Amino acid sequence: MHKEQVTGYVNDFMQMKPEDMCRSERLKKRLLDTVPEVDSERMRLVTEAYRQTEGEEIQIRRAKAFRYIVEHMTLRIMPDELIVGNNGRYIKGGVLYPENNVDWIENDLDMFEIRPQDPYRCTEQTKEEIRKCVPYWKQYRKTTRFLSMISAETKAVYDTGIYNAALPLNYGIGHTNASYGKVLNTGFKKMKEDIDRKLETVDMGNNPEQYEAFNFYQAAGICMEGAMNYCKRYGAYAEELAGQETDPARKKELEEISARCYYVSENPARDFKDACQLFFFAHVMQWIEEDGYSYCPGRFDQYMYPFYEKDVAAGKLTREEAVELVECLYVKFSEINQFVDTASAKYWAGDPTGQDLNVGGMDSAGNDVTNEMSYICLDAMEHIKVIQPNLSVCYHDKTPEKLRLRAAEVIKTGIGMPQNFNIEVAKDALMNRGVSLQDARNLCIIGCVELVVGEDSWGNGGAAWVTVPKMLELALNGGVSYYGKDKGKLIGVKTQDPRTFQSYEEVWNAFLTQMKYFIYHGAIIMNMADWIHGEMVPQPYLSSLMLNPLENGRDITRGGGRYNCLCPQAVGIVNVGDALSALKKLVFEEQVFTMSEMTDMLLNDFEGKENERQMLLNRAPKYGNDDDYVDAIVSEVGRAWCEEVAKYTIPRRKGVHSPGIYTVISNVPFGALVGALPSGRLAGFPLADGGLSPQVGSDKKGPSAVINSASKVDQRLASNGTLLNQRFHPSALEGDAGTRNLASLIKTYQQKGGYHIQFNVVSSKTLRDAQEHPEKYQDLLVRVAGYSAYFTSLAPEVQDNIIRRAEIGNF
Repeated sequence: MHKEQVTGYVNDFMQMKPEDMCRSERLKKRLLDTVPEVDSERMRLVTEAYRQTEGEEIQIRRAKAFRYIVEHMTLRIMPDELIVGNNGRYIKGGVLYPENNVDWIENDLDMFEIRPQDPYRCTEQTKEEIRKCVPYWKQYRKTTRFLSMISAETKAVYDTGIYNAALPLNYGIGHTNASYGKVLNTGFKKMKEDIDRKLETVDMGNNPEQYEAFNFYQAAGICMEGAMNYCKRYGAYAEELAGQETDPARKKELEEISARCYYVSENPARDFKDACQLFFFAHVMQWIEEDGYSYCPGRFDQYMYPFYEKDVAAGKLTREEAVELVECLYVKFSEINQFVDTASAKYWAGDPTGQDLNVGGMDSAGNDVTNEMSYICLDAMEHIKVIQPNLSVCYHDKTPEKLRLRAAEVIKTGIGMPQNFNIEVAKDALMNRGVSLQDARNLCIIGCVELVVGEDSWGNGGAAWVTVPKMLELALNGGVSYYGKDKGKLIGVKTQDPRTFQSYEEVWNAFLTQMKYFIYHGAIIMNMADWIHGEMVPQPYLSSLMLNPLENGRDITRGGGRYNCLCPQAVGIVNVGDALSALKKLVFEEQVFTMSEMTDMLLNDFEGKENERQMLLNRAPKYGNDDDYVDAIVSEVGRAWCEEVAKYTIPRRKGVHSPGIYTVISNVPFGALVGALPSGRLAGFPLADGGLSPQVGSDKKGPSAVINSASKVDQRLASNGTLLNQRFHPSALEGDAGTRNLASLIKTYQQKGGYHIQFNVVSSKTLRDAQEHPEKYQDLLVRVAGYSAYFTSLAPEVQDNIIRRAEIGNF
């Protein structure tokens, strides 16, 4: 099945004829040929369910809505499918969740088909169904509740957009990993029985506080009923299709699918095929309940390997059959889209869902747990090349060299995966959050680069994205914005006139003043959004799949998890470091410019000062070149961010605020809000991508210098993760030597303290040709920032941002 490996993208899949394709390739072709379409069915069903339960407690309402949806939604079984289950009527459908915030749905209704990023077909019939539902949901807007609970000052900070908290206010939260091992080895029926026994122990007569547990256990039990019925519906539907099927081979497959769906509706998995189907049912129903980013398979190789091992030993399953099933799962993951508003699509371009699947890693005792399923997951992605899952390899000191080399081989194919994580750093970062050593070793990567304790955490890993360079802009103009929608307004703390700065320390202190101000109000914004989500949109189905909620009788959104955090991401610390480096070197040390001259240049976006701008670009030290002068400043900016964020806690969930340093693609729209900087960067230009990647054009000394610069940032402090992008020309990685060099670069970075690194292996020539001839490159995958997307699905400004990244021609 698998071809001899080549380096970089090969434009052959789109030329293949269907009769020459294997099963998973036909599934992929249908996926690529499908135009995303807005799906109003769930919106109609949840509206009907809520109308039926007016006056009931919200957890009960949510559970009954979940059961109603899974019992009435359209089911879908497509030709060639071996794994079934769907979250909506359409492949890549834009499913709607009005219980979070209906305003964006109403406001964007006529934009869905024409918006520049992630357009969706939307029929007039669909629009009409949406319009009928909208009025009911005006009373349930999370944003309305949020704005009523914050002060005028905090609202003013929120309105600046410096803290972008769109995800938790407009959508679900996600960013978690359910206990799939529990589901596979227990089954929904036994889980329901366990919940019922818990409900019987609730004593509200002697302990009124158990009212919360009483409602939770009722809701969880209702969800288990719904889950079993969903699976049984699929059993009946497959049985119906089998009765109509004329092809004997497909008829047999449908009969097997039917029997399997009926069986796993109540029972634990018997074998690998059962495990794949029951896993996906449990997984996809999380998206039926709520539209959170990053419901993650987690440590898939750990809970699936025992089923694989047993079946192979019994002669029931071959390795090739297992790879095919995993490839079928990968296509199913990729059928799920994250549908967001027009503005948010610029921040999360390419419909990413962040379904992170981990391989490798260690157990709670620190032993390596790489197994054959780890390699099967890599083989499947190398062959099928789809955008989900977000495949991650977890390395540590005892990781086998074989896994390192195999991961490097897959990266070389140009699919942007796997991404690479240092679990030694990750466990230290989690322990900084208060996690025990044993639990920290059993961590799970979720979303883009976030980290949690698997099966028992509610991370809210996308609580906010934060424009740190805007804080520096304000520090350099007395708290007044000098660019963007708030130009001329005092939106920060009033600090001293920048022309009066006499030392670098004064600039630094002004920057810290602005940063602390925004982090304080950002903590309020995140805490309120988090509290409101738990009040208005609890998630009893997801909670039923976790470990701790069932022990303490509390929904995962209300503190039911063992570990709880809220996680804001710093965007642009590299830009701040470059800018401060230029001020320190060329203003205060070498006195090439005065602060008055610098202020004038910034306020006027270097108009008429191109020679001076070039001096700032080329003479001031830049991050990414292994220069301790500027690297130390970037490191200090990162430390200041992390330490200040970590001062805050979550009152309701008794958790912590956990800082991250990564961008997704927010560096592009955030860059449009930030004025000129002393580094020579022009106003409105995209910020540095990734999180720890250099500003475009700044790194001059190759990949080793970049990882040396990045490793000087103490990434253990960023307990929600950091991100480093690199892009290689395919010729730099050819042959066995290229594989070894890439694996060595990853290992070296990790030994130096790096947490995450990922790669695009594609030439600028190929990317530019794809811009001109998108029809030829429908399956060209690129690494955006913490996720992969099809290059041709990205808006031109996002494509250009990827092309501008440094192309490394050799080591």
